[in-house]
Amino acid sequence: MLPAGRNASANLLRILLTTPSTSKFIPISVVCAQQTRFYAKNRTRRKFVEEITIKNVKSEKPYIDIYSDMTAQELAKTMKVDMNDLADFLTDLNPKLLDSIVEERAIDQEFILKAVAGFGCKPRVAMRPASNRRSQADDDILPQPPAPEIELAKRPPVVTIMGHVDHGKTTLLDTLRKSNITAGEFGGITQHIGAFSVALKDGRKVTFLDTPGHAAFAAMRSRGAHGADLVILVVAADDGVKEQTEQSIEFARQANVPLVVAINKCDKPQADPTKAMRSLLQFNIVSESMGGDVQCIQISALQGTNIDALQEAILTQADIMNIRATPKGRVEASVIEATTVHGIGKVTTLVVARGTLRKGAVLVGGATWCKVRTMTDENGKEMKEAGPGTPVRISGWRDDLPNPGDLIIEAESTDKATKAVAYRVAKEMETKAKKDWGEIEEKRRVAREEYVANRKELYSKGIRFNSTIRRIVHKKNRLTKDLGDDTKPRMRILVFIPSSIIK
Repeated sequence: MLPAGRNASANLLRILLTTPSTSKFIPISVVCAQQTRFYAKNRTRRKFVEEITIKNVKSEKPYIDIYSDMTAQELAKTMKVDMNDLADFLTDLNPKLLDSIVEERAIDQEFILKAVAGFGCKPRVAMRPASNRRSQADDDILPQPPAPEIELAKRPPVVTIMGHVDHGKTTLLDTLRKSNITAGEFGGITQHIGAFSVALKDGRKVTFLDTPGHAAFAAMRSRGAHGADLVILVVAADDGVKEQTEQSIEFARQANVPLVVAINKCDKPQADPTKAMRSLLQFNIVSESMGGDVQCIQISALQGTNIDALQEAILTQADIMNIRATPKGRVEASVIEATTVHGIGKVTTLVVARGTLRKGAVLVGGATWCKVRTMTDENGKEMKEAGPGTPVRISGWRDDLPNPGDLIIEAESTDKATKAVAYRVAKEMETKAKKDWGEIEEKRRVAREEYVANRKELYSKGIRFNSTIRRIVHKKNRLTKDLGDDTKPRMRILVFIPSSIIK
């Protein structure tokens, strides 16, 4: 007879535990089952677990170098797998790849990446191995070695005028070449970079680079300094050294270009040239009148005062530097500006450094090339040739434009130019791929460190199996989203409303 009463379930459980096993089935009610679970809950549980150290285990997958124009045979050799297995894998992806495999043609990078992942490897973009490609000397076009002394001849110096905004740079250029370019400016700031040639009184020519003076064009001024032999630093006699003046001095020093200081606006009543020259002493620019070696000429660009002395200073400095170049051999030039002109196409302004540029020449600059179609000077007049130190505007660029400051080198043929551009593009892609890969690895490292820190936080609380994303990351994201960018202290107010007043 089964026990009855208030403690019937407990007595029944006690009988079941003490009664020997029999073949008879004794039914257990729902109450007994619940009581059994109650006893199971009262077992002693460990509330905290020991902290487990998580080690950053590196992936054991090998890296496979992949490159453009890679064949299936080269991929199989790089991964050290059987060619038949790789062929079966690729044909399963796309049956049309069978022809490329048989004829040993290049495979699209999409299928190469899938094959590398399918064989348990990790891809890494790289250049074609040296044994399978031509050397750099065969592909790229490099600058020529210095010309022999017997070929060198004097060339016009390349001068850039730099200084603070509204200190009179454009007015000085206007006075030098006797043309009203100031009227085309807006707000006192030169809107472009130009290169033009000026014939002085003695018949010698000087090439000037017109650079803007505003701080927004600091990078353009820097390129102007790197393409010049000499820098004329314009300082207003009534204003002295300013922010853009300091930047111009720094650009000239970085380019290792000598300075000639022009103290402008000396015709103004409040002008103080001596004070302006003293303000340059803090930058180690000492004028000849103060015992230094820097020529400082006091001028008035607006009135044309003492411009002859400035021209003489330019020619004297050019003679001291002994600026020479060879008009023979392949052309080398510097890009001053590059733009697209309606009705003409892609055009660039160059200053020839060596050689003689003519129509039909094939040029390579940066990651693009051109076959010279038109050649004009700064006034739009057609030119037949341009020698060293001469500015020229050319058209005929194919795919893209070079960047200002790029070195232009003449190629022997269009085939040589296209190969050089292909090599440079591949090299640029390799550099970019390495940079991107480094950023990816850095993000992975940061994510791993964050994950380990979050897991340790859970272990310290005795939580071992819950989701790190749900318990840590999402919680922090919610708090960040609620607060936003506001870091001011906050106070939460809790208002308790009695139920008696709620209807």
